[in-house]
Amino acid sequence: MMQSKTSVPSIFNNVLGPVMRGPSSSHVVSAARIGHMLRCILTPDIKKIVIEFSRNSSLAHTYHSQGSDLGLACGLLGIELSDPEVQNALSRVDGLVPLQYTISDEAATPSDNYANHPNNYKIRLISQGGSCLCIQAISTGGGMFEIWEIDKIPISLQGDFYALLAMLSPECSAKELSGRIVRLYPRMEEISLHNNGESCILHCRSRTPFSTDLLDYLKGLPEIKNVLSFSPVLPVLSAARYDMPFYSFEEFQQLLKRNKKASLWEFAVSYESARGHITEKQVFDMAGDILSHMRNSVSTGLKPVKYSDRILPSQAFKIRRAEATGSILPDPLINRVIESIAAVMDAKSAMKPIVAAPTAGSCGCLPGTLIGLAEHLQLSHEKQVKALLAAGLIGVFFCQRATFAAEICGCQVECGAASAMTAGAVAQLLGGSAEQCLSAASMALSSVTGLACDPVAGRVEVPCLGKNMMAGANALFSANMALAGFNCVVPLNEVIDAVYEIGKALPQSLRCTLGGLGLTPASKRLERVLEKRQSKMVGPESGGKNPNQN
Repeated sequence: MMQSKTSVPSIFNNVLGPVMRGPSSSHVVSAARIGHMLRCILTPDIKKIVIEFSRNSSLAHTYHSQGSDLGLACGLLGIELSDPEVQNALSRVDGLVPLQYTISDEAATPSDNYANHPNNYKIRLISQGGSCLCIQAISTGGGMFEIWEIDKIPISLQGDFYALLAMLSPECSAKELSGRIVRLYPRMEEISLHNNGESCILHCRSRTPFSTDLLDYLKGLPEIKNVLSFSPVLPVLSAARYDMPFYSFEEFQQLLKRNKKASLWEFAVSYESARGHITEKQVFDMAGDILSHMRNSVSTGLKPVKYSDRILPSQAFKIRRAEATGSILPDPLINRVIESIAAVMDAKSAMKPIVAAPTAGSCGCLPGTLIGLAEHLQLSHEKQVKALLAAGLIGVFFCQRATFAAEICGCQVECGAASAMTAGAVAQLLGGSAEQCLSAASMALSSVTGLACDPVAGRVEVPCLGKNMMAGANALFSANMALAGFNCVVPLNEVIDAVYEIGKALPQSLRCTLGGLGLTPASKRLERVLEKRQSKMVGPESGGKNPNQN
């Protein structure tokens, strides 16, 4: 059975990862990936880049506090988000090209399919001569993005291919040009034509870099107005077509009926191997590398880590200190999980490397619970990798039916999704069947429907830490219930569908940043404190706003 790429999420693209620094994957990572795409087409002739957000969007309120400006700067500079130089990106980017941030009251036109999305970027690259290339992109959650329009022509660029865009003049024959391109470059994955009734873009996709000869040939054709070439930014490349063991949860259920003895992690390996056109060993090794990064985050966070521009101080180390004095419940398992979750969240708030799993806002739940439990039970690295892969496949099912963007559906698709993934991982870690893993995930997700996203002072710290703790505890209890034989009643796919519908029904103010705890007097007081602190800070921690910002 063959199917197009659009319906085939990747464990390592969409669910587990990337390794990053910063408060928010939907802000920092998506923006960085958009920035990397812009870097591919940046020329010395570009005198400035203007980034515009709608006043009613989430980004208008959070692009600085949650790091979209930081991510864009990193991408334009070519700084990887695991690099310590991330903290210097804002102070360096103007040396490359000035960035101007504006907030617009302009209403979206009916043709702007995504313009009303809460995470929409309208970006204009303005040349010395005054010409302008206008690009619109959205952050879709968990670090994923889509460039959906270039110069008012609908397009779809997601950073999963080498992409070549030929901007055609009216007299150019797209069909004839496509034939020439295929003859010159027979390894082409796919060619498509996009137009708005007046202008056209020929979009070429490849899993390998385009040759310089091809690019030079196209640039020399008089019927082509411009040629843009982009490199992929995602860890796993896509293909035009796939031959997958299953494409949906329903197809997976049918496969599971025929393979009842197979573990969930084995299905995950076969899925990702087919999805990425890589070996099963490569899948396992990639998951092992992700787990190692998670462990490093726990280790980093267990040491007091200083960073001035944050709400909460380091706290993870306090658990063992309190254990030693007998001032907390004497439960070594629960306490290892609490300190491990807190450690990852501490690392995130201190701008240390963490793994979005599936988002930065929910980054503590899965690694903290999995590693804390494995440490307590002294379980092997191999068993932990298998559990992580099981979590990844549950995340794929979630991604297929819903979203990881809190701006669309609230925290139930961040900490809620993380709790479901973690419950499945715990069940796998303890030897549960695939059905038990799915049942655990279903029960965990059912317990957090309607969870709002309402960070205090616009920062991904409070109540995010508490919600990660809740999600981890919920995962442990749900896994135990599933392994004991409790009936989940509602299958995982139906719970995910319900969560998606509930999320869309939430008021916008409860979907991210604009309401709930974020409107409390305490939150407003903290906002003022943080603003004063930033104005006094000098250096990479200042995160200073662009002087051109409106």
